[in-house]
Amino acid sequence: MRELRSMLSDAVATAAVAEVPLADELAAVEKYARVQQLRFGDRLQLEWDIADDVLGAATPHFLLQPLVENGIKYSVEALSGTHTVRVAAVRESGELVVRVTDDGIGPASRTAHAERGFGRGLANARERLAYLYGTAHALTLHAATDGPGTIVEVRVPFRATDRGARYTVVHLRRGRDRMTTSTTEPASGKPFLVLSDVHLGAVPPATERAFLAFLTYAAETAAGLLLNGDIFDVWYAPRQFVPRRYVRALALLAEVIEGGLPVYFVAGNRDVASWGGRILEDDIGLRVLDDPARLRMGTRSALVAHGDGVRGRTASPYRKPAAMLRHPAVIWAARHLLPTNWFFGTLLENSGTRIWVARHARGESTGPKARASSIEAWARRELAADATLDLVICGHSHFPALVDVGGGRFYANAGDWVGHHSYLVIPDGQAAPEVRRWPSREFFDWSALDSGMDVSMGTESTAGPSSSRTVITGDLGAP
Repeated sequence: MRELRSMLSDAVATAAVAEVPLADELAAVEKYARVQQLRFGDRLQLEWDIADDVLGAATPHFLLQPLVENGIKYSVEALSGTHTVRVAAVRESGELVVRVTDDGIGPASRTAHAERGFGRGLANARERLAYLYGTAHALTLHAATDGPGTIVEVRVPFRATDRGARYTVVHLRRGRDRMTTSTTEPASGKPFLVLSDVHLGAVPPATERAFLAFLTYAAETAAGLLLNGDIFDVWYAPRQFVPRRYVRALALLAEVIEGGLPVYFVAGNRDVASWGGRILEDDIGLRVLDDPARLRMGTRSALVAHGDGVRGRTASPYRKPAAMLRHPAVIWAARHLLPTNWFFGTLLENSGTRIWVARHARGESTGPKARASSIEAWARRELAADATLDLVICGHSHFPALVDVGGGRFYANAGDWVGHHSYLVIPDGQAAPEVRRWPSREFFDWSALDSGMDVSMGTESTAGPSSSRTVITGDLGAP
């Protein structure tokens, strides 16, 4: 119902608008897709392949929704099993080209064209295109080239809108690009801030107070904030309640979000976002991302991941661990059968984070984790494989890192707040990212890192604001 109300509100507010930025049109389609996924569940899969340079392109309003609806109608609705509808958009020879592909009933004949509804829905789209662009457009329908199904292709003259493209999030799941568009305004000189691995609930009260102060600072100075996993040491909340240990943090998060700061959240290996349903999204206002996710930070394109999906130094695909606590049966039992206080208390009291906190209190090393070098190797491979990426941002390693791979492209790790209290600053524009320390806000002093670090992890460092720190040595693994 929430998505349906939002769709109707958008339709009323923009009813008289002929063209909108493609990013806004995609946002409307994504809301429609969510409603359809309530109907079809996992049988409906959507894939998105949207070039960054077309997000601000002028697009006929309400053009994509009937095309996607057509794809759903003649795949998921008409056939059994799981089906995929794919939306792609690129700029080609001065034109905006949008393609909607399904794997359903293919147009093998003129009769098939008619059966697919090449009358009302697509005919209305053709009439609108002719009205807006005269003969300078094309709408074609033909068989998919890589299997069963149909491709509907629209070509219109490329023209940038007056408004810049808004921040865009591209979700990556099972090797497929999935995209939703957020509604933050274009960056205006303020930086993006990133932190991870705060582990609220397991760290001392002083760390929680520092985190609250950081949120206030971010609300005043940042264009956006990314919370990149394990902000909560254990995230478990029934549908109607939240843990008392997180009340102050959640309340302040809601406040700064209502004040206009976009806050993105990636679930780590400790704070599984699904435990509390949509509390974090609907009640707090966090923009919960898949892991990994592609996030537009001002002029930069970033791949963000907590890091626990990295599997060794080899070129294995990123995959979140299939932990028992993520199993649907366990989640159902926790919500319906297990005493809430006992279950949450048991998870928190048996958290391994307490070992790290105790080590820090004794002055012992608190990082990096054994997987730190594998995370960096994975990030370097992603940057090498995708020239459109400017940044790969991770957490999980409990060790800050900033690695310049050349061409103004970086791997960055925000570190943790168990021992380092570090965070990332992603400046607007092309200036290099920075690793800073809270609450001093000074550049991170690499020489002050734990002297007990395993020397096999590497100890490269330089001085100054552009410090570059790597935790990897030797072969990076297969590209």
